[in-house]
Amino acid sequence: MYKTFKDFLGAIPINDIICRIQTEVHCSAPAAKELLDKFLNEVWRYIDGDSLEDKVLLSAISASTELQEKTKTLVRTDWESKNKSLLAKAQEELNTLNAELKSTTASLTEVRETLNRTKSEEERLADIIAEKEKLAENVEKAVAERIRKAQENAADFIANMAFVSGQQGNAAVAKVPVAAPYENAITTYHTYSAFEDLNDLDAHHCWADAINTAAFELGEAGVAEQYKGGLAAFLCAAYIEKQPILLIGPNATDIVQAFSAAISARKYGLLCCEGSFANHIITEIGANGEDIVIIKNLFSSSWMNRLPDILSHEDIFYLATHPFAEDIQVEPKSLYGFILPLFTEFFVDKKAVGKYYGGYFADDFSPYSPPKGCA
Repeated sequence: MYKTFKDFLGAIPINDIICRIQTEVHCSAPAAKELLDKFLNEVWRYIDGDSLEDKVLLSAISASTELQEKTKTLVRTDWESKNKSLLAKAQEELNTLNAELKSTTASLTEVRETLNRTKSEEERLADIIAEKEKLAENVEKAVAERIRKAQENAADFIANMAFVSGQQGNAAVAKVPVAAPYENAITTYHTYSAFEDLNDLDAHHCWADAINTAAFELGEAGVAEQYKGGLAAFLCAAYIEKQPILLIGPNATDIVQAFSAAISARKYGLLCCEGSFANHIITEIGANGEDIVIIKNLFSSSWMNRLPDILSHEDIFYLATHPFAEDIQVEPKSLYGFILPLFTEFFVDKKAVGKYYGGYFADDFSPYSPPKGCA
């Protein structure tokens, strides 16, 4: 309304009104213009709030707190009624900003908590690394001192070689696997004793424990992940039934080493079929309580003919090895009537580690018993 009235005053035809004032008042043009200017000045005073009444009203409002509040309320109510849509839009935007602020605050809190946890973990790992470095330094010094003393006295060096894998090494560092002495065999038949410190081995309370340990060790022997569980169960079943097995192909030696370590705490016999057959050697099998015997170089002619004599011990689980599948593409001398072949190339996918921890049967081990109704 205010703007409309100002636009109306600005559009008044000044010249026409001056002429009409001259006619009505009977005065000159300058006098008529002066009268018009005086009138317009008064009008503009009212419009711009500069009139005497406005000043009186402003003075009254300023002097009364109650009148000020009423005036503010009237102005606010009038403004809100004219700007409802603008207020609603502003409130919606404010609500959106508050929601974003709340979400951002929550995210910031979560990030700070994560950062604090990461810093704590970094500090913990730094302490562990420092401790391990100190431990490694101490072990290195101890080894260097042992070597120095051993160099001074060869006999003392031989007597103290056990520190490499003995109890002191196990106490100072984490459990370290020891390679089986299979490849170092130099006698026709030799028995390897069980590992003395059983604390470093896995205790089997049932066949499920034994199969799990065997599966882990077979993985270390190069057996593929998807086959190691099945192969472990198969070898354990053959062990229970004392069914002789001939492993043929890559990693065959490592597989029998890994299985014997997992089942018998690395206690087994090694029969090297070299030279002429010797019957007295066969009588030594099982004499030290070993129930796993690994047969090496079975395809030596003088020993192949005496395979029934070699496998005559019914309480021994025999594991023979041969590296080349091509050598037995045709069954040699009815071999498979005595021993079951197993070709490793189908389940080996990597190089063997060559060192195995092993396991043993605990005192409370539950032996296998076939389900009722099974022969």
